Amino acid sequence: MTLRLCIGLLLALVLTPPLRAEACSGADSPAGILDIGLSDAPPFVILKEGAPPGGLSVELWQRVEMGLIEDGLISGSRLVRCDAIKDINIALREGSLDMALSPLTVTTERLNIHDMSRQYFLSGLTVARLNSGQIAFDHALDVLASTLFQPGTMQAIILFLLFNLALAALIRLLLQDARGRPEGDGDGEGRTGVVTAYVDPFLEAIERTLGLKGISNASSKLAGRLLEIFMAIIGAALSAALLGVLTSAFVSAIGQTERLEADDLLDLHVGVVADSSAQDFLTHASGEDDAKTTNCQPLILAGDTPAGGTETDGSEPGCSTTETITQLVDPLVDGKVDVVLGDWAELTYLSRIGSSAGKIRIEDLVFRNEPLGWGYGKNMTDLSEHIDRALIEKIRSPDWRRLVQQHMGSGSISPD
Repeated sequence: MTLRLCIGLLLALVLTPPLRAEACSGADSPAGILDIGLSDAPPFVILKEGAPPGGLSVELWQRVEMGLIEDGLISGSRLVRCDAIKDINIALREGSLDMALSPLTVTTERLNIHDMSRQYFLSGLTVARLNSGQIAFDHALDVLASTLFQPGTMQAIILFLLFNLALAALIRLLLQDARGRPEGDGDGEGRTGVVTAYVDPFLEAIERTLGLKGISNASSKLAGRLLEIFMAIIGAALSAALLGVLTSAFVSAIGQTERLEADDLLDLHVGVVADSSAQDFLTHASGEDDAKTTNCQPLILAGDTPAGGTETDGSEPGCSTTETITQLVDPLVDGKVDVVLGDWAELTYLSRIGSSAGKIRIEDLVFRNEPLGWGYGKNMTDLSEHIDRALIEKIRSPDWRRLVQQHMGSGSISPD
């Protein structure tokens, strides 16, 4: 990163204006100043009282903005807080906002309302559930089966057993040959050989140390005792390996539940962000005639008045909405909704922070991909091309990967 860019970013951070308190509109801004809408959507947009806006999308825009100012295309920007996605879509369509930095999914329906930037992040639609802490036996069996039936696993176990049997037989033959005569002469009396005389005290010590004393009472011969000790140790090793696999399977199954499919959502009380792609997906998954999901009602949050909302305990199938995904975390923990359907990146971030850390689990299943971009107002036709070029340049820079991991943690962006 050049010194010039560092200075520019520092100035952008220092001079970032506070969020405007007006409704989701900024049509009174002077020429050359872009009115940009924001709604809380961590880690892309993080809005906190008394602090300037932050997040991945905000910092990415600051880098793009500096280039536009240097090229003389704009003079600066003003940030406008919007409460809901619906307000952003209306403001962009009417032209009262020039842009929206909140992560908007690029869909054909949204493109019919307003223009969108190039994709800057590929996420997915998934489900967040309450971490129950119970053991899912089905999951444990799946892990155990997948471990044992990996290609080559069973062959390796069989070859290991055959090798040890062959080795034990070889040791027995060598010991018989070393004694110089058979172990018995048919009348039960055998002569003690040199090998037996020297090795027997060590075998006695091994038997006592390993708890094998008495294992070879049936045979007082050296070869028989040594073979039994050897096979006992091999059996203990195999038992320990099997115990390790079982422990790993059951530990990984703690807190797991049955995997959810799209049809399973219809039997649950689902929380979604109003007018989001998640609500659209839920509507299409159930069918237009299913009133449980098409008639989603606003969820009554702590401190809200009951008017216009629904008070739910999550026991009945249905759909409840909030203005931001952050507002769905507490209802999920409190059991007011069974699951939250939303953006994978946002849900994963929220499951790691605050009081919900460790209480929420994100499903591995992604129902569909979610390409995220910025929204453009109707007066941005000429400038949007310059922004898209700058956006592509920034996300292809090596700094982009570090920026994503800084805001979302390592592993949040794939190697390719």
